[in-house]
Amino acid sequence: MKNLLQRIVERRVKVFPTGNILKDSFMWVGAVFGGAYGFSDSMRACDGIVWRTTLGMVGGGAAGFTTGLYPFHVLGLFFAGDVAYSVSTSFRKPPPLS
Repeated sequence: MKNLLQRIVERRVKVFPTGNILKDSFMWVGAVFGGAYGFSDSMRACDGIVWRTTLGMVGGGAAGFTTGLYPFHVLGLFFAGDVAYSVSTSFRKPPPLS
């Protein structure tokens, strides 16, 4: 599995050399923000300080690594998600004011 992921990264770095720099920095930024989110979520829920923080760091690091390798693809996904959310909320009826 490690060999497969390493080949994917090497192939992507050959196509997009800036990704070699971005993947590590985005991974660390994602891990820090994911860990902070996991820690704040564990404080709000009053449980799981270790596992929520750890999973936040791992998930944020993986998302940041992927974003560093494929920044334009991820930007397109975020844009498509924003458009889908905007369209889905514009057709909802507002709640009554009473």
